[in-house]
Amino acid sequence: LHPKRLRRFHIGPMYSHSYTRQSGPIRDVLADAHAPAGEDWALAGRVNGSLAAQGAGERATGTVDARADGVLLERRSPIAGLPADRLLSIPDLHLSGAATDHGLNLTLNGTPGERGRLASRLAIPAYDGRWARLTDLPAQGQLQLDTDELAPLALLIPQIDRPRGRLTADLGVQGLWSQPVFSGNARLTDGAVDVPAAGLQLHAIRLEATPAPDNRLKLNGQLESGKGVMSLDGALALNQGQPQLQARLYGRDVLMADTAEAHVLVSPDFTVAYNAEGVAIRGQLTVPEALLKPKELEGTVRPSRDEVIVGAKADAADAPLPW
Repeated sequence: LHPKRLRRFHIGPMYSHSYTRQSGPIRDVLADAHAPAGEDWALAGRVNGSLAAQGAGERATGTVDARADGVLLERRSPIAGLPADRLLSIPDLHLSGAATDHGLNLTLNGTPGERGRLASRLAIPAYDGRWARLTDLPAQGQLQLDTDELAPLALLIPQIDRPRGRLTADLGVQGLWSQPVFSGNARLTDGAVDVPAAGLQLHAIRLEATPAPDNRLKLNGQLESGKGVMSLDGALALNQGQPQLQARLYGRDVLMADTAEAHVLVSPDFTVAYNAEGVAIRGQLTVPEALLKPKELEGTVRPSRDEVIVGAKADAADAPLPW
């Protein structure tokens, strides 16, 4: 790795066709993209900073100092006249750090959302420039977060829409990457999210993660759907860098579908185990109520006109009325 220095870089803004007015060559490029309805995006903001790195073979050191401000990501609504969906808002974000022969230190601070706060740091005091040994060295980290900017979840999970709530965290971690020791807690409160395909509006969502024995994180949460409540109890751990999850998911009369074609209530009681080998789900799912009204049944075969069923009773339409 030869010495490199990037003294300043600048990114943005990026726009979308029909969402923001353009002139010049960029207008034709955006027009040729033919963004479908609901996939017309606009990204505005500034990212600038400096980066320097030097090293040879398995050794690497350097510094970074980058800042983003006024970052805004929106998606134009497919319905004319409706306001754009704001998916990300970062008024200010600052990353700085240095990796030397005497340690590695990184800090990330900023304002996620209009009223958020982020302060985090990572330190690896034993780092001596040999980057290949990073995972074998003890680390110390701290995260403090307070934000209601949950809209980016819709980018990670396309099936949901308008995620809301408040996420707070005051977490610490120390030890080896393969077996970290956690401290502090993280909470999601007053959560809500829409699932348009199923006609659902999930609300009263809460989730809490707190340290537990054996270097685990205890998970506890619930949500309401319709008149039913679904609960979660479990634990998350890292074993040799691999996540392991043990959880129970249970509830009663939870609304799982509420569309023109289906109205379904379920009462689940599952245990979920996840590790490097895969996912195992055991338990039972009771459906106390289901009303299915499909728009069209395909692939059905009507009986032949000359078919005769011996001993068949008269159709209800042919039977005399009781009154």
